[in-house]
Amino acid sequence: MDDFLSNGRTVAALIDMAREAQMHVVAASFLVEKCFKKGSALIAAAGVPLVTLAQVEALVSSKAIT
Repeated sequence: MDDFLSNGRTVAALIDMAREAQMHVVAASFLVEKCFKKGSALIAAAGVPLVTLAQVEALVSSKAIT
């Protein structure tokens, strides 16, 4: 569980590290996903299910569009 999913590089690195340690990654979860940053693509490419509580489609004048 993390707060924000943005570009996905941090979680992709953590998935790689966990797998190198012979761990099975069952899911990645975030409070908020910034959909416009496309970070979920890296998680999907790793074959890991993604769970988010809220998705932000865009920021317009510093306001979230959900």
